[in-house]
Amino acid sequence: MRANSRPFWFWAIPVNILVIALIAIFILVIDEDDQPAPVAEQTRTAGQGGDAGAGASPAADGDSDGETPGEARRDVEDPFGLGNPESPVAMVVFTDFQCPFCAKHSAEVEPQLIDQYLNEAKLRIEWRDVDFFGEDSNRAARAAWAAGQQNLYIEFHQSLFGDGEPLDPPDLTQEKLTAAAQALSMDLAQFERDMESDEAYQHVRDNAEEAAEVGAFSTPAFVINGQPMSGAQPLEEFQKAIEAAEQDNPYEAGGSS
Repeated sequence: MRANSRPFWFWAIPVNILVIALIAIFILVIDEDDQPAPVAEQTRTAGQGGDAGAGASPAADGDSDGETPGEARRDVEDPFGLGNPESPVAMVVFTDFQCPFCAKHSAEVEPQLIDQYLNEAKLRIEWRDVDFFGEDSNRAARAAWAAGQQNLYIEFHQSLFGDGEPLDPPDLTQEKLTAAAQALSMDLAQFERDMESDEAYQHVRDNAEEAAEVGAFSTPAFVINGQPMSGAQPLEEFQKAIEAAEQDNPYEAGGSS
């Protein structure tokens, strides 16, 4: 029988090819497993309790209670509103009791808007007190909520801002706030109890969340029939905005269009 004349490396070539092919297949499998899931799959995962990512919009679905952020409630029994709920224009005001520009607006512009528009049932104003300036603002906002429980929010709000001078922490101590309530003949026991209630704290948190959802990160900030406006603008700017909103007439008695 003839001896095999092929050299030993002749058989090494197909073996090497087979090994290389197996390694390549292994690498492809590992690489496929490491690829991110398709966008649709990522979206489904986020919707099942995962992190939706930085691109998610907190206001995409509106408030959990069905209200649109920055939209007036137009509730005749709302203690934080003033003016006919069926007025063609509604202005939501985000304000902080330590904000100097809020005090200026409250003393100089607000009374003129009330005289010019509220008395003719053309404008409704609703306030959302926030605590951007910290603990003292939070205490004042809770006190304002407590005043609202005795249907004296507007009077309390106006008494704090009064002459339009900025309010500092010493002006917003528990003693000063209680004294302001007493000057309005409130039931002080109820006032102090309401101030410390869970509802008062939640009210301020809700206002801050609503402000964030409409992009109001400073005060004063306004939403006039859905249109944002920021800063203590002169009276003329509010007149233009209110009259433009009335002309557009996006609200009709009985509900939004």
